[in-house]
Amino acid sequence: MRDAEGLLSERSLISIVRGIYVERRTGELRLEGDGRQERFYFQGGDLCLPVGHPLAKAAAALPTQKVARRLAAVCGLWTEGSYEFSEGREEAADQWIAPLPTAQVLMEEAIEGRDDFQLLRQLGGQEREFVAIDPERQAELDLDPHEAFFLSRMEHPVAVKDLLRQVDLDLTGALQRLCRLQAADLIRPREHAPELVPDATVARQLVERFSERFRQELVRRPLELGIEEHRRQLKELLRRLGELNHYEFLGLSLSAESEAIHDAYTQVARLVHPAHSRRLGLAGQGGLELLFERATEAYLTLSDPERTRLYLERYGAGD
Repeated sequence: MRDAEGLLSERSLISIVRGIYVERRTGELRLEGDGRQERFYFQGGDLCLPVGHPLAKAAAALPTQKVARRLAAVCGLWTEGSYEFSEGREEAADQWIAPLPTAQVLMEEAIEGRDDFQLLRQLGGQEREFVAIDPERQAELDLDPHEAFFLSRMEHPVAVKDLLRQVDLDLTGALQRLCRLQAADLIRPREHAPELVPDATVARQLVERFSERFRQELVRRPLELGIEEHRRQLKELLRRLGELNHYEFLGLSLSAESEAIHDAYTQVARLVHPAHSRRLGLAGQGGLELLFERATEAYLTLSDPERTRLYLERYGAGD
């Protein structure tokens, strides 16, 4: 891909950074203007800073969200001058700090100071349809439950107005999360999305994405349960698997709302995750994979009002 250059008065720095991120480019971005210079390095679309950059030390000590906000503020300072991106320049690893939360920078900047009208216009209006893409990127980011919920609803194109009706959030909160997902290139308008994949492939990608997210979460916060008790609970779930409906499998009542459904799924997913196989001496048996898939299927069904309605119609609310 050819090098890019131009004026910052004609293209914002955050737009340039997003273009590099979306296209997963590697190279150096140089900025010049008003007697100052600055350079950033990108590795596969992710932003890196020179070791001597003022934010380099802060990046190691601050929470991800604060680093993202500071980086977004730095980008906002560059409104005049010129930019030049040189593709493929390699930098010595000891010369830069990486990787920085590039997606979080884009997500923070996408909602900063914007009201509901501006957020909706950024999405392209209520009728515009979006679809989730790139499961690998989704697994890398620390998304909040509402953002993860939106992604689970968009395995096929869905209009913004329909998404807004499916979540227990005020209008501003819902629009902000959709704009954040769009800024990080986790969702795209239907007309710009890759060709849709078959339902079976979508379902497999969703399970893999949720599995990776819980694997990372279990590393940070291990399950506090003895081996014998853990094995006993799993054995009981496997024994009753064929007789439990989605509500019973997650331990929910028929009146459970979205927050309770999410909390119950989190608890069960942590219990049955395949990452426990080796510790419990169950490697290669496939039981945990089956339980995790069933838990995820239950969550995706019960967290979607339309899917829940169809599920109850099929199996009966009293069964």
